[in-house]
Amino acid sequence: MDLETRKFQDDETDNSRVGATVDPLLDGIDHLTTVVSAAPGSKGTDIARAHLKNTLNSADNALKDAFRRVDQMAEKIDLPEKYRGRAKEIYKQLYDAKALKGKDQDTMTAACLYVGCRLEGVARTIKEFAAISQKNKTDIGKYLKIIQKKLKLSMDTVSAKDYMTRFCSHLQLPTFVETGAAEVAKRATEQGIVAGKSPDTVAAAAIFMVCTLSDHKKTMKEISEVTGVTETTVRNCLKDLEVYRTTLLPKRFLDYGT
Repeated sequence: MDLETRKFQDDETDNSRVGATVDPLLDGIDHLTTVVSAAPGSKGTDIARAHLKNTLNSADNALKDAFRRVDQMAEKIDLPEKYRGRAKEIYKQLYDAKALKGKDQDTMTAACLYVGCRLEGVARTIKEFAAISQKNKTDIGKYLKIIQKKLKLSMDTVSAKDYMTRFCSHLQLPTFVETGAAEVAKRATEQGIVAGKSPDTVAAAAIFMVCTLSDHKKTMKEISEVTGVTETTVRNCLKDLEVYRTTLLPKRFLDYGT
């Protein structure tokens, strides 16, 4: 596993899958295929049955291929089964709605995984799914809009706080640094200081600011590698935060070193 994908690994792992299993989302198709294969009839009926069987086999194979892609991508960042299952449900709904024609399958798979995580209450960045799918994050974003519109999905807005626990955990930072960074990010957002900046960028900059005022120093490079936000982007956001540091930082950090 390369550094780019390893750095995004989730704290939660799934060791429950042992041996081959039948995907419940394919049960209906498998059952229909079995029924169609049984009981010969007239020549015309047999031809119709053969055509239907071929159609079902094609659908079966298409979904199996798609679900295989979901698993392959999810394994790169150790996404547990429940998130994969949600992504597969979304993909099948799109398949049944005939909304996949002309769509790049890897991009759509990445988008389904992102939505699956969001619906399960886990914040992952589009950058992560762009990395594991090797697709453009802008294209994945476009497919997200397609999914939301087609399936009429509503997702809560992601905030910087949603990323804090995972980022700080991978940086091996204590809880008081995490809560301090979350306070900085929350105040900056409420005061409109970081308007237009992505939540993961705000989280990364807030973490760096708080770390510099504690005994748990982290370099810009370390934070960039864990969060997936470039050093330049973190630095630019940090400049905005520094202007208002006295109003953003909790008193315990302002008093550091005095």
